[in-house]
Amino acid sequence: MNHGQLAAEALRFRLDTLQPSMVDPARFDLERAADVAACSADPVIDSAIRTIGCAWIAAGLPRDDLTRSWDQPAVRELFGRRPDLIDALDDIVRQVCRLAPCT
Repeated sequence: MNHGQLAAEALRFRLDTLQPSMVDPARFDLERAADVAACSADPVIDSAIRTIGCAWIAAGLPRDDLTRSWDQPAVRELFGRRPDLIDALDDIVRQVCRLAPCT
């Protein structure tokens, strides 16, 4: 599994859930943030990705879809039922911003 792609989809999904006034997509380099997340070996990021992946598989979503667009209704439903998954996404964002503040 490509953790960079998974992180990119996770970050894209989280940014899409925020109001446009909260994050300026032109100023947030999503691909760089995903690379930082995937390459950092940060235990918080690794734990968040593991939490999301385990919940995804337990919900019966296709494993390969973790690295594709998360715009399916089943994904939105999963994250709607599981606030801890939103927290995991926020952990990824927070750690990426800590590791690479100019992202």
